Amino acid sequence: MKKIFSVFTLLLATVFATNTLAQQNVYINDNFFPKGIPGKAWNAGKASKIGAITVDGSDRPWPAWFYDAKGEIFGEPVDDKMEGLYTLETNPIRVDETGELVFRMDYYAHTLAKSNMRDFGVRIRFNSGTEWLDTLFTLRQDGVFPVYNNNGGEAKVSLGDKYNGKAVVLQIFFYNDALANDAFLVAFNNVLFATYGPEPKVETQILSHPSFVYGNTYQASLKCINQSIEPLTNIEYAYSVNGKAEKKQNVSITDTLKGNGESVAIDFAFDITEATLDTTNRILLWPVAIDGEAYTPAVGDTLDFTFTVMDESRLDQDYVPMLECFTAATCLPCRQLNPYLNPALAELKAEGKLNVVKYQMNFPGTGDKYYITGNGTRGSYYGVGGVPTLILNGQERPIPEDGSFYPNEVVSALRDMVDASQNKAFFSIRVNKAEVKADSMLVKLDFDIVSHIPSNIRATAHAMVIEGTTHGNKVSNSEKDFHYVNMKFATPASGRTGYFQQDKLVNYTYTVDMKNTNVEELNDLQVVIFVQDPEDKYIYQSAGVVMGEGAMAEADEELAQVSIYPNPAAHMVYVAGLEKA
Repeated sequence: MKKIFSVFTLLLATVFATNTLAQQNVYINDNFFPKGIPGKAWNAGKASKIGAITVDGSDRPWPAWFYDAKGEIFGEPVDDKMEGLYTLETNPIRVDETGELVFRMDYYAHTLAKSNMRDFGVRIRFNSGTEWLDTLFTLRQDGVFPVYNNNGGEAKVSLGDKYNGKAVVLQIFFYNDALANDAFLVAFNNVLFATYGPEPKVETQILSHPSFVYGNTYQASLKCINQSIEPLTNIEYAYSVNGKAEKKQNVSITDTLKGNGESVAIDFAFDITEATLDTTNRILLWPVAIDGEAYTPAVGDTLDFTFTVMDESRLDQDYVPMLECFTAATCLPCRQLNPYLNPALAELKAEGKLNVVKYQMNFPGTGDKYYITGNGTRGSYYGVGGVPTLILNGQERPIPEDGSFYPNEVVSALRDMVDASQNKAFFSIRVNKAEVKADSMLVKLDFDIVSHIPSNIRATAHAMVIEGTTHGNKVSNSEKDFHYVNMKFATPASGRTGYFQQDKLVNYTYTVDMKNTNVEELNDLQVVIFVQDPEDKYIYQSAGVVMGEGAMAEADEELAQVSIYPNPAAHMVYVAGLEKA
């Protein structure tokens, strides 16, 4: 879970909404992209102590209030104590004379204790008054703020016509009594406040879009929101790249998109043959028809974002996805999943399609004896609250959050994600040396990272020593063998941060002392290396090297890619990389 410990100051005047009265109107449609900072709909003078948090499963920060003096949620202290009432209020909003008024908001909560003196919610009043007339949403239950463990949800309230024709103010609030000092996090996003009428209206938001691509097609993930009371099934969009010829594309909604703010995520493919290499390009996208009827976009209906098209001739390595598994010897679902997962991982690794590290965690129960502090750092970075959790390329997690899963379906989904990741890499990693000395139990590591992105990029380099198979970690879930277990970080667990210039080599050398680790066999050691965007968590490239006693992988960088899996083996082994040896 990523933390940004800044308090935002919003320099905005208090003004009435300037939209003319209509049958329908969207007063607030704020997803706080890209920095988690409240926008122009909010009153700067009524915003108190708001930070930003990238919550579990999201790729962008959410406005939030949080406190964690002991590092129990975040893995490190957040000791700016919060006592009393904290708020974020809107500027006054003039509600339409007609239409159905609806409020909706996504929320996220994580707490460690119940509290009779804590609350988080939303309320409304007339702009001309001071009394809050209605609490639209609250997390308190029967007067108590419960324990929430990575709990996300949606608050949706219909206010009918009670406030029609009036100027109103909304307030998102958090209250914490002086005695309630245990760790907590409350965050919110995707705030919508609108009146709905019968006329077609669609809003489009960006869920995610890559900053760098190559080739002639660019794919972004969009969110289509039906802002009418009537359902819709088809949207036609127009778009342009760098202001050149406009193109059109239909989007058919598989299931009818109901009204009153219901939404659907879509993948939208742009033709970028007219984009310019190695420089910033701009896309504009706007709706032009709904269900076959011409649609005139309103102000704010046009998406505007930029991206860079890479020169493919510079990209000299195939992308190798990185899988980070959070698991434990005390975890029953882990034992159920691993007999399906481990053979698939061995196969994908042998084919050169995947690199893997498993972080043994100190929960559930009394924890795993192979847990190390750095594993907890990685877990906090991703917001891991349970095991097993699979993180592919920094983001994907194919296991349902409620813990219910079918192992074969998880493995099948993982294979599909790995196959979909087979592209060229925007970074290159070359291993010059990876050796372990039996007499000293020291691992010598030397590798290079090169960025091919045409601008300075801030990224983190990660390197760790793992053991292919261990047998001495029997705790409570009856697993006998554990594979790809992280034994020690070469880099800091949070990574080594630096700025990378295009085609400029950055060298890393490390000596890793393995004496006080849980290593069982030196000839079963491997090194995993990857480079990651610290903000959106995307992993640009990964590399894996199998080591043995003495100098190995030192003479030739391609030889470092020769691998044998699994080791030891019962019936079958895989050999990868011989074509380069």
